[in-house]
Amino acid sequence: MANDISAADLNPLSNMNIDMSATGNIFLIILVSFLILGLIGFLVWLFMQKKKWWIRVPLYKMIGNVNTRIATLKGKVVPMGRAGDQLWFVKGAGFKKFLPPAEIQSAAKEYWHYVRSDGEWVNFSMTDIDKLQKEAGVKYVKTDMRLQRLATDKLLEQRHLKTSFLEKWGTVIGFVVFFLIISIALVVFFNQYSDVVAQLGSVIDKADNIMTKAAKISGNEGTADLIPALIPIGFLSLKKKKKRKNNGKN
Repeated sequence: MANDISAADLNPLSNMNIDMSATGNIFLIILVSFLILGLIGFLVWLFMQKKKWWIRVPLYKMIGNVNTRIATLKGKVVPMGRAGDQLWFVKGAGFKKFLPPAEIQSAAKEYWHYVRSDGEWVNFSMTDIDKLQKEAGVKYVKTDMRLQRLATDKLLEQRHLKTSFLEKWGTVIGFVVFFLIISIALVVFFNQYSDVVAQLGSVIDKADNIMTKAAKISGNEGTADLIPALIPIGFLSLKKKKKRKNNGKN
């Protein structure tokens, strides 16, 4: 009789003692390791690219009779040949161009370039404006202009004087704090007042009972209707009567 063949018998891995949960953990660890290594590699690549493209080239051009900066490009050094010659390759804002290494530095890692009318890019720096004005005979000290500037500064100081936070909002904050304190005090007062009124009512009831008993003892029930102002007198008379009774017994 032929033996029945199950689906498990057809699986070549069924006879191997493989823990699928352990295998899954191993694959997960491998995947996480690859992700971490890939992230580290990407960060290293970004750092190397930043170090590689270290040149900044602000590009200027005459637009409407005004020198205008039209772009700021990034550049890198490209070795040419074996004799140590180099060129700069800059790109950005739709520009890609090889330039000779600039010699005039305007700032840290920054080299200004100007696009001439013939399309040539020229490395330049800012002109000494002070020297140009002195050569043109410009007088820096002018009394009328200085007085006008002083008047303008005074007017701006009066209208747009910068004040501190406390100077601007100190009064408002003071009023808010004052009203909060008053509100809290009123809440506490009315809360305690209700308790005092309740206790005072019980005290008056006890005093009325005492006066009623005192009236019965003295034989004058009408004294129960005495006004509260006579309560202390009733207490004194009651104490005297008790003392007399005690003395009589002795």
